[in-house]
Amino acid sequence: MLLSSFSGAAQAVEKPRVPVQAQAQTETYTSAQANISDPLKGMDLKALEAEKQRLAGLKASPEVATLFSIVPGAGHLYAGNVNRGVWVLGGFAATLIVSFLGSYLLSSIDSDIARTAAVIVNVAPPSAYMAWGATDAYYQTELSNQQIESRIREITLKQQEHGYYSTILELNF
Repeated sequence: MLLSSFSGAAQAVEKPRVPVQAQAQTETYTSAQANISDPLKGMDLKALEAEKQRLAGLKASPEVATLFSIVPGAGHLYAGNVNRGVWVLGGFAATLIVSFLGSYLLSSIDSDIARTAAVIVNVAPPSAYMAWGATDAYYQTELSNQQIESRIREITLKQQEHGYYSTILELNF
């Protein structure tokens, strides 16, 4: 803003005041810009190691996921696939409703063949759905574990690029 004195003379434009924190952030930003040639510079190696340990803890056993699938969707929930677990449970509920409705309609027919068909309609679809849910939980858990292993390999490569392991060896020996 342009200020004038009481004598009528114009003074220079005043600089806006920048808080001390904003100045420190600006200096950090400019120093980070100076290191653009080395993309790994300034990487927090301890945070990478913590992320690697966290990811290793997320791995789930496909066999346990299959056992939990006795309750449809529970194996997916165990593996961390919450949305898929909810959808599997909802699909199982819909399968039960349709199979019970079909068996009710077939059992109202006065025939031995219709009653046999009613039992098959009542048992087969939910059983098939549970078998599919168990195999899907197994394979989805395997897929999730492969993705976690891939991410751990990426972190390990970043650490090796940055010389993380060589510095640990120098410190320990």
